[in-house]
Amino acid sequence: MWNKQKSVVIIFILILLVTGQQNDNQNNFNKKHQHHKKFKVFKNTYSKVYESKEVEQFRFATFVENLKEIDRLNAEVTTAQFDISFFSDFTKEEFLNLFTGAHKPAMSDQDQLQNNNNSNNQNDQSNNQKSSDKSNQNEQKQIEESIPSSWDIRTDGPGLLQPVENQGQCGSCWAFSTSGAVESYYSAKKNITLNLSKQQLVDCVYDHGGCDGGWFNDAFKYIQSVGIVLNATYYPYINKDQTEPCQLSKLPKGTSFYQIQGYKKLENDTSVIKQAIMQNGALSIAVDATYWANYKSGIFTQKEKPQINHAVTLIGWGSDYWLLRNSWGSSWGEQGYIKVTNTGYSGIFPQYTYSPIK
Repeated sequence: MWNKQKSVVIIFILILLVTGQQNDNQNNFNKKHQHHKKFKVFKNTYSKVYESKEVEQFRFATFVENLKEIDRLNAEVTTAQFDISFFSDFTKEEFLNLFTGAHKPAMSDQDQLQNNNNSNNQNDQSNNQKSSDKSNQNEQKQIEESIPSSWDIRTDGPGLLQPVENQGQCGSCWAFSTSGAVESYYSAKKNITLNLSKQQLVDCVYDHGGCDGGWFNDAFKYIQSVGIVLNATYYPYINKDQTEPCQLSKLPKGTSFYQIQGYKKLENDTSVIKQAIMQNGALSIAVDATYWANYKSGIFTQKEKPQINHAVTLIGWGSDYWLLRNSWGSSWGEQGYIKVTNTGYSGIFPQYTYSPIK
């Protein structure tokens, strides 16, 4: 009798195991089927064409991994939404190599100048430092109280912004960030919009390899000394390095250039940065875009300590975020823009915020 009952139990357990395996297999099949359906829609949406079946299989596997990251980010970052984007078939390494490009030097001229100025200021402190500090605190409080809780250059000014552009598969974010700040500054002062030549910066700031990345100081110094073509149609963007170096000699005779008198690295102070936006327009700023690829909307934040790898323009703020203008086209993010938190790890580096001077 006991042996019979024991056999029944074993058979029942085996049935459960087989059924469970079948369910797992069915779930895996359904999930894979859904992945293929999403991949097909993705390819149609972004006109993706691959040169071989092997490449397509690799891109599909990468796409599936990115779907997992999208799910993870949506679970972790409750203030933002993430979804499939143009970048969803690129590996993380490819994405950062091809679509970012901010490479900070060990110590830039402006950084060194600021360090020297800070040292000199410390040596010049006087005996009435306490009263001076109190006066400065009162003045700072008045400034902070006069700054609005939100600002967006698109609606509040000053000046006008160009439509969001797309740097493509070229590490030229530094050129778009720098020229974007200069365009905004010019518009703020003269109420005229410009579309400056990003390709000129890519071709001419460095001897070669502008698509391999760059930094604000080099671009601003170039615009100060040489100038930048006022009309980009004369020197259009082609999202790659030219086979020949700087093409200025091929420009039509009489092509107009715009020069700035200089640039400045702003204090790492929220009030100073906000005032600069209100008075002079968009600012160049360094960011960490490691987890931006599939950003859709909302206020972005991240857990990891940020590392500089990208450059954008800072155009405004809200009560709990900074508003940034990117260079990945208007189909990315919030029509080409992203909000990042102003507390914790936001992915931005306010200590590397720059403004042109005319």
